Amino acid sequence: MAHVFACLWYRVGVEMRVVSSESWIDSEGVDGMDLANRFSICFYWSLAAFSGDAVILPYNLGERIFTSAVLFLAFVVSASVVGGITTSMTRLQIINSERSSKLAVLRRFLVDHGISRPLAVRVQRNAQHAMAEQKAKAPESSVELLTIISTPVLMEVHFEIHSRVLLAHPFMLAYNDINPAGMRKVCHQGISMLSLHSKDILFSDMEVSETPRMFFVISGRFCYQQNKKNPVFVDRGSWMCEPVLWTRWTHWGTLRAVTETRLLILDAGKFQETIGNFPTDHAMLYAHDFVDWLNGQTLDQYTDLAAKKDDILDMVFRAWPVEEDIEEDDEEFEIDRERSIDLVKFKRTGTVSMTADRWSGRSLLGRMPVPHWLIEPCYRLSECCSSMLCRRTAPFQSAQVVPAEPGGRRVSTQSLGSIRS
Repeated sequence: MAHVFACLWYRVGVEMRVVSSESWIDSEGVDGMDLANRFSICFYWSLAAFSGDAVILPYNLGERIFTSAVLFLAFVVSASVVGGITTSMTRLQIINSERSSKLAVLRRFLVDHGISRPLAVRVQRNAQHAMAEQKAKAPESSVELLTIISTPVLMEVHFEIHSRVLLAHPFMLAYNDINPAGMRKVCHQGISMLSLHSKDILFSDMEVSETPRMFFVISGRFCYQQNKKNPVFVDRGSWMCEPVLWTRWTHWGTLRAVTETRLLILDAGKFQETIGNFPTDHAMLYAHDFVDWLNGQTLDQYTDLAAKKDDILDMVFRAWPVEEDIEEDDEEFEIDRERSIDLVKFKRTGTVSMTADRWSGRSLLGRMPVPHWLIEPCYRLSECCSSMLCRRTAPFQSAQVVPAEPGGRRVSTQSLGSIRS
């Protein structure tokens, strides 16, 4: 801007020499100077004008008008810049003062209650880390406008935020292809975030969580320790505690944060409730296969960490069988539709018995122990479009431990109760 005003000032002086007998160019003797000296004089005048000083006096009406306009503009710009800097520094001081006051209140609380020094240091560091996280990424609760936008739009926002982490799991990715509405509701209702400081314990060995949750590591590192085993480090992109989605679960180790970490949490209860509202049996098939896989593990193989990727992919492939003879099956559905609806019965027994005719190329399912919440989709599916028999049961009881085989302890498949008695 100073360069532009310097060039305009020289142009005004040249033009005013034609209509006036006097000009600042004549008074300063600029005509005989080279380009560098002429530009330096004009640039010096421009900088002085921005500071409110007129080092070169105007000698005619045109120069006086131009000088007055530049001085007024320079005053406005300078006031705006200075005001913005002052406001920013004041706001920064208020934020620092608020942060310092919160830390002072926390320190006073720790001193008043006699908290030991090592623990007090951990608490203060944890609090500082939490405030830094809030400063780096504003929490959703602090954005007031998100509370007034429509639910479908907010659901899309949550899906955009959480799907990049959640869909790293093969089942979630495959399920999103056939039921995108269900996955959007899961991201909207069943997802939360959690930040942990170094040495914080997420769960402990032998712990049964009151609110079963599956964890996805967004950033940071964890150390998973089982009794008489070497520690295993869990990094970004991993997940833990998947069994809580499909059965009752007891933790088999202790998970401790090594660094500052950030987690995505999937609430098992809300996940089950949301997925159970959609008439598709893919989750049921995957859950049955996953529990069978758990029952096939030996005692020293049980873990809260993720299963091998190949094992998960195999279970996903079995839950999404190849569809064959769709047209022939559709004809069978129309013929047997009325009969299948009449045959659907519900009895409160100890197990679930379900037989299925051929549907989309699926073979006979036979007797399958399935979670109580997954029976509902099967019932609605059979009532709408398939030939299927179901019997509804009461919630499953605790698992029964059967005699151990040479490979270790096994869990009865007559129920989907706790894998650990």
